[in-house]
Amino acid sequence: MSNLLGLENDIPNASVDKDNSELEQAVKNGANWFYWIAGLSLFNSLLFAFGTSVSFLTGLGFALVMDVFVGAVVDAGGSPLLRIVSTVTNFVLVAAFALFGYYAGKQFKGAFLAGIILYLLDIALVLLLEEYLMAGFHAFALIFIGRGYLACRSLDTQRRNAIASTGP
Repeated sequence: MSNLLGLENDIPNASVDKDNSELEQAVKNGANWFYWIAGLSLFNSLLFAFGTSVSFLTGLGFALVMDVFVGAVVDAGGSPLLRIVSTVTNFVLVAAFALFGYYAGKQFKGAFLAGIILYLLDIALVLLLEEYLMAGFHAFALIFIGRGYLACRSLDTQRRNAIASTGP
């Protein structure tokens, strides 16, 4: 980070720069999964709102459960205002995952961790519902998100070591 502020010299070793570019790409790839999760969850909610039963495996299980539950309650005579509550809740989840993607792409480890924790909770919900194919795809996405987090940690360690080696 201090290099971004111009407080240290560039590291002359070209292999470190190459490693950094690979790590930075891994961070971006991991962060982009949060965008995919957010976008496909939103698309799933819109599909459900228009009456289709199709959904994407990488969308959030919580949003899907919310849509199905509210749909059943409304069909059984519940207030149609519940659909608004469901939609707002889904938009909050989508916005959270989009923010995780944004801040993870900016190499904030906390965004990766928060997104991973929420996605693990979502996987647990999907497993409770015995949606194993969806859980498998969630695990697949989580592997890439985890790789992004590990790359972010490596970049942070490299930066700290570079600062420590240059001294005061």
